[in-house]
Amino acid sequence: MIQDNLNIIIFIVTVFGFYFAYFQWFKINREKKIHLLKLLKVQLDCLGPWVGSTGGGYGDNLTKSQKIDNANPFKVIYTTGSSPLIDSTLLEQMSEVPERIIGEINQLHYDFKRIESIQSYRNLLTSSDIKLSTSVRKKSEACDWNTTTFENFFTSLPPKEKDFVAILVSYGKALHCDVIGNVNHGARQHWEEIQKWIRGEIASYKKPQHPFIVLTFVIFSLVLFVVNSFWKFSNDIFSIALLSLLLTALVSISARAIIINNERS
Repeated sequence: MIQDNLNIIIFIVTVFGFYFAYFQWFKINREKKIHLLKLLKVQLDCLGPWVGSTGGGYGDNLTKSQKIDNANPFKVIYTTGSSPLIDSTLLEQMSEVPERIIGEINQLHYDFKRIESIQSYRNLLTSSDIKLSTSVRKKSEACDWNTTTFENFFTSLPPKEKDFVAILVSYGKALHCDVIGNVNHGARQHWEEIQKWIRGEIASYKKPQHPFIVLTFVIFSLVLFVVNSFWKFSNDIFSIALLSLLLTALVSISARAIIINNERS
């Protein structure tokens, strides 16, 4: 009898030992991935203004107002600081990240490197000849843009200023149309795809995690039925199943496999 009781105790301790290890792994891994997803989302939100996240993005060519804006040598373009923000090492700490998303993040990182390069070239150009930059700005400010097309303004410039403005506008086109783009191409598209995946992942973690719940129910049911077969504390199978279900619910809530409150992303 003593040996039988000892065997059942060893069985229970062993099963719960393995289950507790799984419980800890599940909970820590789940909370870590949610934290990393939210961290990546915050980083992308910070970069949103540089990809035109509040508008429709840019077309294949600059509009008149965009050409005028980019022809201004003293236009202020802030650097993105993307190097510490978009870091693929975050993905190395997550599991089950689709290859497509890894590619999108790497491409977005490359796009921001291109943005920084164009900004750097533009700043060097405008600061290398302050007199030329000042002359172009004064002529632009004096122009009545309500009645003047950009092409007419451009052709009215002396050759040196014309070349200067042409380079500035070409930089603007490369930056906005080719690199930043819109929801269908460029950095904006990559940004949108990553944001969509993150929102989907966070939403999925708010749903019941069925594999964990099912395994937990099976473990508790197995232990309760084995214990009951030795110690006969109940003859009602329904009561045992109900107790197992209750324990499963409590443990699942503790492991956050079931989330009963409305969390904000």
